[in-house]
Amino acid sequence: MVPMRTPDYNEAELYTKYKATYGRACINLVSQMGTFCSVMYAMYVFRHSWGSYLLCPLLSFALYKVFICFHDCVHNSYTPNKTLNWVISNITGALMLTSPNWILGHHTHHLTNGQIDNPYHYKFNETVFITLKKYLSANDRMKKLFHIIYHPLFYFVFFPNVHFFVMQRYHSILQKYRHPKKINASMRQIVETQLLNNLLIVCMFYVLYSYEILTQYIISLSFGFSIGFFTFFNQHTFNPAYVENRESWTFKNSGLIGSSFIQVPALLSFFTDGIEYHHIHHINSKIPGYNIQKYHEEVVATSTAFDNITKLTLTDCCNNVWLMMYDEERKKYITMDEAREMAITNEMNKSE
Repeated sequence: MVPMRTPDYNEAELYTKYKATYGRACINLVSQMGTFCSVMYAMYVFRHSWGSYLLCPLLSFALYKVFICFHDCVHNSYTPNKTLNWVISNITGALMLTSPNWILGHHTHHLTNGQIDNPYHYKFNETVFITLKKYLSANDRMKKLFHIIYHPLFYFVFFPNVHFFVMQRYHSILQKYRHPKKINASMRQIVETQLLNNLLIVCMFYVLYSYEILTQYIISLSFGFSIGFFTFFNQHTFNPAYVENRESWTFKNSGLIGSSFIQVPALLSFFTDGIEYHHIHHINSKIPGYNIQKYHEEVVATSTAFDNITKLTLTDCCNNVWLMMYDEERKKYITMDEAREMAITNEMNKSE
């Protein structure tokens, strides 16, 4: 007999069942560091041939897996111990050129995803920078510039690399200086964390240079940042869009409606470590990636709560990269070509 599925589920009970454990964290850490170290060793062995460069895509995915570990650590969801999470986040953060201070802005993202008039004055979507209204009000030169910088081939290479290679070196300090009351951490704590991260990166780069694989590592990082940005973009940029005002926005709906479930092939899921179940992560960020699939499967088996979540195939994700703008009137994401057609139509209407 098939059990009845209820409209809702017990979040507290599931959290207790699937929260972080030392055993599962240890297994996951061995898996991700084993993968990373194996590829790095192979890259070192072939360092004097083009074989080392052929390993760059594989290292990119291994680094992606490292970033998911870092991500869970700064959320304090990787192990039950905050100090241990801090230690692991500093090590994995250095490998990914990302300071643990990254969580300061990311935490705000969780509080504001899809909320267009949020009290933090934060972007309702961190990867969509302009609205149709802003585009239509721009002059012709600016419109042409928009079409260049928001073309996927430029956008998904330039912005993630600038963010991680450059802005991650100082961005949190600047944000604390500009908005001292919006960030709870002290300036001293932020500066110390940032300096430690930058120091570890310098040391790592020196070692990689000594072993003659620094160039290959930087190439791998660059590709990995683009993959990560592509994933993050698709976690919140799709139609129908979830963009609401403060009165109608809810934290739960920002997960169930405003976050996607990307259908990752089994082979790639080894590297994504559960980040594709983003609808759950935005409901409860304390569920570690290594348990999140089981969480999802139990909810689906016992409840109808996830029946209407947005599921994206990799084909859907590739199609979505053209959705670079938000149309406030129609409440949907649109392409730059759609925006250009609307601008032409508006000009024709004015001339009549």
